[in-house]
Amino acid sequence: MGRQITRFTLGLVASSIYPRLPHEEKLIFQMALAFQACWTIPLPGPHMIGELSARESKTHTGRLALVALEKQQGIQEYHKGYLDRIQAFVANHLNKIPAVAEDIPLVALHADMGLHNVIVSNHAHTLIQAIIGWEFIASAPYASLHQIIEMLFRKTAPNGFGPEYGRAKELREAFWGTIPEWGDWNTSEATQLFLEWFRFGLFMKPKWLFLGLSEDETAAYWAENVRVVKDMLGKYSWP
Repeated sequence: MGRQITRFTLGLVASSIYPRLPHEEKLIFQMALAFQACWTIPLPGPHMIGELSARESKTHTGRLALVALEKQQGIQEYHKGYLDRIQAFVANHLNKIPAVAEDIPLVALHADMGLHNVIVSNHAHTLIQAIIGWEFIASAPYASLHQIIEMLFRKTAPNGFGPEYGRAKELREAFWGTIPEWGDWNTSEATQLFLEWFRFGLFMKPKWLFLGLSEDETAAYWAENVRVVKDMLGKYSWP
């Protein structure tokens, strides 16, 4: 039986503050240190993807996403254009992921450490007071938090993957420069290959959040998903 211990923390939810911060304040917002603090916690052995008890997971992100994609209603054109090809790809290519991707570090992580789970000071909005939502902890490749980290460099959007801030390159450099060991891993072949396949699983099926968007907005909503899927099908399967 699990226990949950709570304490009231005075402050503001970072997701309501961070998008409005000046660029100079975003540069000194120390989320990188919060991620590093988790990633350096020693794991019980053997180090496997799964719970912190190191229970092995046999299910691939791509297969889980495919099941959700097959059940999704209201996307007939997408199904018509991609579903058969995606099904064949998942069936025939997931066992061909380059072995070097296995070299990526497995770490303890807060699997939902987005800005919506960060409390900042009422008076100094770059000062992190607390990280909440600790029911979402696991052992997994550190780069599986890629999408959450990316939200520090992008504007909000209905599909959770909005356009980059104007000086996003500087924000990325400041983030990874704060934790240089992980910055080196982030540019490694192992991480780049892992992210390529992991993003395919993430973007195979977007969250269903259209909420009355216009036709142009709907097309923009799908654009990143379609690009990622087409790139993978073209690179590892067929044009």
